[in-house]
Amino acid sequence: MLLERLQDAEAVAVRGAELVAECVRAKPAAVLLLPAGATPVPLYAELQRTDEVLQ
Repeated sequence: MLLERLQDAEAVAVRGAELVAECVRAKPAAVLLLPAGATPVPLYAELQRTDEVLQ
């Protein structure tokens, strides 16, 4: 398991989005289990922004 210490919540969202994107690029048919609730909302916003940039 990799443990990373990041500066703040924004950095966590950016790094999390990078990790999810790497996983999907490596295995497009990957099945991901993503949490619900308010905590991961910044991650999902970053994933959306990343997807828009890549399009």
